[in-house]
Amino acid sequence: EILALGDETPLKTSGTLKSKIQNDYFNLHSSLKLKNTQLISLNGKIPINLDLVSLKVNINDQKDLKLDVSYNGRVEELLDFINVGPQRIEGDLKTDLHLTNTIKNLKMSGFSSFENGYFENYYTGTILKDISAKMSAIDEKVTLESFKGSDPENGKIEAEGVFSLSQKKDFPFFFKTQIDNLLCVDSNMIRSKATAIIEISGDRTSSIAKGNVKANYLDMTIPDKLPIVIPDLKATFISHPSKNHDKYIVKPKMYPIHLDFDLDVTNPIKIHGQGLDSTWIGNFKIGGTYMSFETIGDLNLLKGSYVFAGRHFDLTKGKVSFTGKSNEMPILDIQATINQRGVKIIADVKGPLDTPKITFSSSPPLPSSSIMALLIFGQQLSELTESQTIELASTMSSELDDSSLSSSNALGNLGIDRFNIIKPSATDPSSSDQMAVQFGKYLTKGIVVSLSQGAEQGSSNIIIEIDLTKGFIFQAETQQQEEQGKFSLKWRRNY
Repeated sequence: EILALGDETPLKTSGTLKSKIQNDYFNLHSSLKLKNTQLISLNGKIPINLDLVSLKVNINDQKDLKLDVSYNGRVEELLDFINVGPQRIEGDLKTDLHLTNTIKNLKMSGFSSFENGYFENYYTGTILKDISAKMSAIDEKVTLESFKGSDPENGKIEAEGVFSLSQKKDFPFFFKTQIDNLLCVDSNMIRSKATAIIEISGDRTSSIAKGNVKANYLDMTIPDKLPIVIPDLKATFISHPSKNHDKYIVKPKMYPIHLDFDLDVTNPIKIHGQGLDSTWIGNFKIGGTYMSFETIGDLNLLKGSYVFAGRHFDLTKGKVSFTGKSNEMPILDIQATINQRGVKIIADVKGPLDTPKITFSSSPPLPSSSIMALLIFGQQLSELTESQTIELASTMSSELDDSSLSSSNALGNLGIDRFNIIKPSATDPSSSDQMAVQFGKYLTKGIVVSLSQGAEQGSSNIIIEIDLTKGFIFQAETQQQEEQGKFSLKWRRNY
């Protein structure tokens, strides 16, 4: 009895297995019945080399073999014994094959058919239903006569091809696939339909996949939080167990599948999420291999908007460029604008997709602190209350963190190197009793210029710090409220 996952009652099965070794042949007779119906049978003789001293057995590729294989039943009952990964495959499989000749010059005759098929990939959301396929074999030639299926929205897929069992010819093959408005991906992040003609040819040494693909529909959603990129730390071995150890490690050889695709994205595609709502078009050429993509082309903005801190930006320029270099991130060049109290604020996003640099500027020109105050509160920095100043700091630390649009440092993305909230000191009578925001920028190594702005107008101060090394710091500060300057020498030591 076999109890499959999800079933309440076990399946009753019966079978026989007979085998013997005679004249350097392994003779096999086996059958398996399910619900009194013949499910699978395997009969024949396989030439072997048997070494009783070392108890080693291998197939003799110089002698002829004979093997008859038949299967008649649901394919999922056979796949219960095979790990097919995150896929679900169902359908009626009927197979009757006869294998003869030597392993090096194998010949096969017979047929195989698949009806009422169903396929689903749990990762991509791809679903194919009403699958039917027919295969025939004559001598060394195995032909996929037809393969047909459809998606839940009536998109179509068809395929045909041929495969050779000749070891001398390195098992050459050729397959041609045609899809028509097929729902290829249907996940939380991507939903796409495509029309394409794809050809795959090659042998056991290498292969090439080529064709023309047109994206009929593409909708991409950026998740609220992108996964944190784990840095690739290079380990340094102080004491290696064996210097010659690496010489004996056999690295697996990857099967090369070369790519040659023309991708047409002239139908507008949608990209939205994390405040972005945009429409794009473009054209690409994809080369390289499946392990090392080489994509060249551009994705250009048609229209779009972006919401930052509750403010609605209009996207005025947008381009995503693929350079054609292997495993290189696409380059972003996006610009958005917004008008706040007569000030035009411009946000630029430039750089690689995984580490873009976000900068803010304005017309007329304003300091970064004033731009952020206008963006968040619609007011100048000098007009903010103490609670708004705290909210400004909270927004900068939460909205622009490492899990947001960039994995690089948020302050660096804003074009500043230092950001502090200065609170009134209870022990220093000479300090201000107002809370202030401080931004700093390194001019060169060891020299930083900072601007602090309090809640009152005219409470901005400029501070210059020079690192004198060995913990000593020289500081010069202008105090506008008192119309005076202050010089100080500080010594700092970290324990």
